[in-house]
Amino acid sequence: MFGGFLRVTFFGKFRYRLPVDGIYSDAASLPPTEELTNSEDSMAKDEHNKAAEHHENAAKAHRSAAEHHGKGDHAKGKEHANSAKQHSQTADKHSDQAHSKSQQQK
Repeated sequence: MFGGFLRVTFFGKFRYRLPVDGIYSDAASLPPTEELTNSEDSMAKDEHNKAAEHHENAAKAHRSAAEHHGKGDHAKGKEHANSAKQHSQTADKHSDQAHSKSQQQK
């Protein structure tokens, strides 16, 4: 799966694509955003950051699950898969909250 993109969906809704080129990229590698000027912007940014953190944790757990399944350790693989599912669901919740807060600012 190297050199492509992983399409990430939650509950049937497309969310984003992750590069799968063998190099883990985190939020620090994203382009800088504009300075926030008020508390509403800050609240929306907090939700976006929480969502991003859970998306990253879900991706890590998915990779761990795949590695353990590949080694035949299915119990540990299932444990990581369940962790990935929990992080994905939490990220979806934070994404929805961030979207709502961003819409309120318009």
